Amino acid sequence: MLRFKMITFDANQTLIKVRRTVGYHYAKFAQRFSVEGANRDSLDENFGVAFAKQRKTHPNFGKHSGMSTKKWWGEVLGETFQLAGSPVREDTLQQMNEEFYEYAKTTQLWEVFPEVKEMLTFLNKNGVCLGVLSDNDERLIEVLRNLNIANHFAFILPSVHADAEKPNSSLFKLAMDRLRLSPTECAHIGNSYERDFEGAKSVGMHSFLIDRDETLKKKFTNLGKENFIADLTDLERMIFERHIVES
Repeated sequence: MLRFKMITFDANQTLIKVRRTVGYHYAKFAQRFSVEGANRDSLDENFGVAFAKQRKTHPNFGKHSGMSTKKWWGEVLGETFQLAGSPVREDTLQQMNEEFYEYAKTTQLWEVFPEVKEMLTFLNKNGVCLGVLSDNDERLIEVLRNLNIANHFAFILPSVHADAEKPNSSLFKLAMDRLRLSPTECAHIGNSYERDFEGAKSVGMHSFLIDRDETLKKKFTNLGKENFIADLTDLERMIFERHIVES
């Protein structure tokens, strides 16, 4: 008998990942647009700073600030180059953002983790309903289509289509309500302790952290080993186990 009727997944670093690094792709566009002094390592470091700042100032990709996601990402792009010591002229930045916004939908930027397609097929064949709950903008749906995995999911719910980002309980409740399932029939898998693990736990769902390099297990020593999976192949065993130990 199946333990879970529905499993939801985070997207980035759970199902998919950026090829190389964001800084690598920003540097490639800097070269194309003749932006001088753009260093890949510096762009990588400052992308994280710019992204965190923008997320705090305009949460959920500007949804509640009257801002389009394209403008939201354009400000991240400009701030990243500014912090990296390679400011971009406004007219150049606008064109660069237009092109990068489209580029970020493609398989040139994204790739699927090796085991994902096989395991999604396995879960589909065994009758588990699958969904995606991701703090992301509307392009996520097209990204997953381009990566040929969108067809495995009953729904793909980027946070920009909802009223809140994880760990807000409304995102998880919305997923359960779609299929009229109880929390104990559902599980969520992601790589963020606060946004994924705690968010799902707050509504009573089973929750697991995907820990591909075992850094999370070392960081969150308060959790038992049953709260972690190394990759999605662990689900082959877990969905048929009769008992799961809760933390």
